[in-house]
Amino acid sequence: MNKLENIVYISLPETMKASAGDFQLDPSVLLPVESSPENVTEVVKNLSWEMIIAAILKILVHDPGHNDTEYFRKLVLTVRPDIIEELTRAAFAKSGENDFDLAEEILTALTRLVPDNSVCTLNLALLQDDRCAIYKKLGNDEQHDIYMSQATENYEKIFLDQTPPLPAYYYGALFFARYGQVERAETYLRHYISNSDDKKKVESAQKVLQLIARETEDTDDFKEAYDLISEGETEKGITKIKGFLKDYPDIWNGWFLLGWGYRRAGKYKKAKQAFEKALGLNEKHADIYNELSICNMELNKLAECRQNLEEAVRIEPFNIKIMSNFAILELKEHNTRAAVSWFEKVLEIDSEDPVALSWLKSLENEI
Repeated sequence: MNKLENIVYISLPETMKASAGDFQLDPSVLLPVESSPENVTEVVKNLSWEMIIAAILKILVHDPGHNDTEYFRKLVLTVRPDIIEELTRAAFAKSGENDFDLAEEILTALTRLVPDNSVCTLNLALLQDDRCAIYKKLGNDEQHDIYMSQATENYEKIFLDQTPPLPAYYYGALFFARYGQVERAETYLRHYISNSDDKKKVESAQKVLQLIARETEDTDDFKEAYDLISEGETEKGITKIKGFLKDYPDIWNGWFLLGWGYRRAGKYKKAKQAFEKALGLNEKHADIYNELSICNMELNKLAECRQNLEEAVRIEPFNIKIMSNFAILELKEHNTRAAVSWFEKVLEIDSEDPVALSWLKSLENEI
């Protein structure tokens, strides 16, 4: 269904041209309004800025690449300087009435209207996170995964900002903890606790940190196994983490650490088995798919490797480790241009990434 099929473009009547505030109207730019073709004359007679703004917001949601997007943004913000607060309140109201589709459309419009406003992006991520929970309860895995992916993308966008809004650290931590990114969640929670004066949320953040610590990494065996593997004593680390798994067989982190130990020891089949066990306990963790991809690459199971990386990048589209591994896979399959494209994407995120820089330099003569 074409959501914009009833949008028509008109020139502003002279009576409205004086009411656009300080905005310099460009007479060559036609403005949108929602109307059937046969009703345009009547619509123009009763035209208001509200009608034009409503049509612009619809275009921002369903056609964000429109040629006049920047002009439309400036016009809306000039004519309605309080629109961000107004629409945010409206979206919250619709969400409270369980009209989630309309709430999401409003919040999406806001993120397109002010794309650099991380608070608007956070509000959209929170709504998508709520929809994740709803679909999980309903057992609708397909819709759950769609909203989980969208929420992840928006949280990632927020944390690319130099100064993410403080509440993003709290809500982002809860989101990433739920999907297995424990270390990241801990980092965000500690940042929030150190900087927030919201006592209630700080207490909640502290409780979540305690739960994370109790669940896994606060145990001596886990810590010791991690340290041993990190320091190169992989066999001792593997023995230690096996002891941990006897007591905590359902903790995915333990199986992940076992897989990491086996991989570092070059035992890729055993590593793959351990990562697959971890995946069965936490299928939404990008690092597990990434590690599986490395094992499958070493085992020359390149089709499986690609599937792993596709799933990993779907969950964490801005993870440069995953992107670099995708590039290496493309090289193994002799897809040089695709590999270069992945390395270039890495440099868009981290312009000094040594792996991407080194590979691109070595591939200069092959492009």
